[in-house]
Amino acid sequence: MPSTGVISEATSDCIVSVNDISFKRQPLPSGIRSHVPHGAFVRLVLPLSGSDTLTIYELGKRDENGIAPDNLDTRLLITRQNEPVFRFSFRNLRLPKDKNYDTEWGLSAVAMKAAHLCSNGVDITYLVAQAGNQGGFFMAIKRDANSYVLLPIGDVTQGRLELKTSTPTRVVVWSAAPEDAGLCTACSKHYVVESMEFDGKAFKVVEKRKTKKTYTSFQDEPLVVSP
Repeated sequence: MPSTGVISEATSDCIVSVNDISFKRQPLPSGIRSHVPHGAFVRLVLPLSGSDTLTIYELGKRDENGIAPDNLDTRLLITRQNEPVFRFSFRNLRLPKDKNYDTEWGLSAVAMKAAHLCSNGVDITYLVAQAGNQGGFFMAIKRDANSYVLLPIGDVTQGRLELKTSTPTRVVVWSAAPEDAGLCTACSKHYVVESMEFDGKAFKVVEKRKTKKTYTSFQDEPLVVSP
């Protein structure tokens, strides 16, 4: 198991994992329960280390069949020894392209995949959110001293996020080319592929290309992690 070294008050036994985020209600540990609103629908409880845990839950009344409302309010909570050190709501997702908060999009975003990577002193969790059958948003949560910071990566169309466990701060983002973005998910289309690196403050594009080959949507497998 890779180690991140001693980082402030958190333990160093970082837990590497890749997870689908279940649509079934997950049990909530008793120590975290008081920090999550009553009636919240818990979708993921992910240990990040011996001290830290990420919980993803949704607010909003479900119908009699358990179907979530259109205006979901997805929340992220990270606790350390059962005490909150980080909170975030998807309603505040910042879309980097226009540098504005898109509240309507954030309320329809659904958490789909999570990957927690640790290497060379880096402790970072990647999340994939989707809205409808075309839109998506990739983000990272990086441990920073006593707390965590959320780092937007970008919004995509029928896209995919590629990660490597050996280089946790480098990512490859696939998004349908603008001229093909309106095509159906089963339609073949070209993609714009951006290689990005975290520069200490944000993810920056270091290489960009457009595929010659065409692909269908990556909505069914939006996250790929390799060694």
